[in-house]
Amino acid sequence: MKKGRLLDKIVTWGIRVAPLIIGNQTVYPEVLINWAKSWNINGVPRINTNNVEIPDLGNSYLDARNYLDLANSIVHQNIVKDAVCRDYAKATLEVYKRSIEQAGKKDLINCVQSAFDGEHNWLGIREGREWVKYETMHKTPELTPKTVRAYSSSTEDQKTFLNGNPNRKVQVVCPAGNNCYPNLDAYFEKGGNLALLTRAYLGD
Repeated sequence: MKKGRLLDKIVTWGIRVAPLIIGNQTVYPEVLINWAKSWNINGVPRINTNNVEIPDLGNSYLDARNYLDLANSIVHQNIVKDAVCRDYAKATLEVYKRSIEQAGKKDLINCVQSAFDGEHNWLGIREGREWVKYETMHKTPELTPKTVRAYSSSTEDQKTFLNGNPNRKVQVVCPAGNNCYPNLDAYFEKGGNLALLTRAYLGD
């Protein structure tokens, strides 16, 4: 086959396949957003957050990470068998919201958000101008308002190690009380929807 004909065929097939590739990649973030929204609205974590007991936080001088560690501690004391990352993340965020409300620190609501990468769900905590990863499945011992500050200071780096993979990149973010949105990593995720379906089918 002559080079000219081969080049023509490559260009022809490229023109045919390009829309499929573009569609696969651009629709993928929307799939993640819909999944994230559905879970945030309808998902029921394997812990009844309405029945957990929030410690007295009235006179506590705590920051967002302290409240988040306290919330995660409560979740780990009440989580049930077979809970997955979504259960830990959603339950921790719900207990965090209740805690800061009880403590009169509602201004801290925007310091924590849900994060997704198509396979894993974790939380992000804003510290300064940066969003830091927070793994809710990382075992947190039973804490009190008096012990949480020391714990937070000593475990900050450990919490960023997401489910055994420190290199996970957030693709969809759900700020507390706001709509979910994708970032550029979602649009350039290798395989897009096709890869997501393959992982779901293989159970990986």
